Amino acid sequence: MAHVLLSNHEPLKGCVICVDVVIPSLSSSSTSFIHCVFAVYAPCDPGADNLSPDFWTCLTDVVWESKTSWSLFSDLNATVAAFEHASDKALAQHTFNEFLHNSCGTDLWQLCPDHNCFVDWTCHNWHSTGGGNIIDHVVISGHYLLDSKILIDLTWVPGSDHRAIKAKFVLKSLVPGHAAASSTPFTPFRPLPPPQIKFPLKDDKYKFTLFADSVNHLVASNSASFQTEITSDESYVERYKLLTILIEQAAVNIFGQNKPYRFVERQVTSPHTRELVALIRHLGRAIS
Repeated sequence: MAHVLLSNHEPLKGCVICVDVVIPSLSSSSTSFIHCVFAVYAPCDPGADNLSPDFWTCLTDVVWESKTSWSLFSDLNATVAAFEHASDKALAQHTFNEFLHNSCGTDLWQLCPDHNCFVDWTCHNWHSTGGGNIIDHVVISGHYLLDSKILIDLTWVPGSDHRAIKAKFVLKSLVPGHAAASSTPFTPFRPLPPPQIKFPLKDDKYKFTLFADSVNHLVASNSASFQTEITSDESYVERYKLLTILIEQAAVNIFGQNKPYRFVERQVTSPHTRELVALIRHLGRAIS
C-alpha cells in the first residue's frame, strides 16, 4: 500500500522508501496492526529546485493517506529549534516544523528537553570542534505514541560526517472498534536498583571491627573451598565470586541496608516550557 502512495508524488521519488510491517499486540484486548516505516533523505534546501518546495507537503499527504500508524527516520536535513543547529537553515527548519504540525507527528528529540547541538549533534563538518547540527531525526505519528527514547550512538561511522542515532518507542493500537483507552496513562517499567549497604555513622565505627570478625568467621566456615589451588581463569573467578558473596553477607548482617531509591519522573509536557528549560541549561553550560 505504501509504495503505491509514493508513486503518486514526484518530489518523493529517490528520496523516500517505505515498508508496511505488522506489529503484534501484547494485549489480549487488542489486535495486531499495520505500521508504516519511512526512510527519508530530505532535500538540504527546500528552495533549491522545482520539486524540493513540495517535498514536505507531499510527505504530509502520504502519511495521512496511509491510514495507519507511521514512523520516519534518517537524514531529514532540518532542525526543530535554534539550539539544534550551529549553522542557519531557517527555511528547512520552517518547512520541517510545518510537517510536524500538519501531520500530527512527534519528533523524539523534542521529548529530550536538554538536548543540544554541542553534545548531541548528528552531523558536523570534518574539521569542526564546536558541535554540529541535529538533522537526523525519528518522527512518530503522535496519536499512536506511548513512550519513547532516543540517543546518540558514539560508534564511529567510517566515511561519513554523521553519527548514528538509536531510538526505541512503544505504540498503541487504534484499530477501529478496538480504540485504546486514553484515560489510562502508559507507565514504562523501571526496575528498582538493589538496596545499598549502609555506611556506619560516626558513633557506629565499632561496627567495622564486627564486620572484620564476621568476614573471618565466614571464611573459616568455608575453609575447604579456599584450600583449592587456583590453576585457571575459571577457578580464579569462582574464588572471587565466593569472596564477594561472603563479604556482602557480612556487610548486610553488620551494617544493614538502605531502602531502595524510588525515582519519580516529573515530565514536562509543555513544549514551550521544555524549550525554556533547554535554553536555561545551555546558558548554564556557557557560563561555567
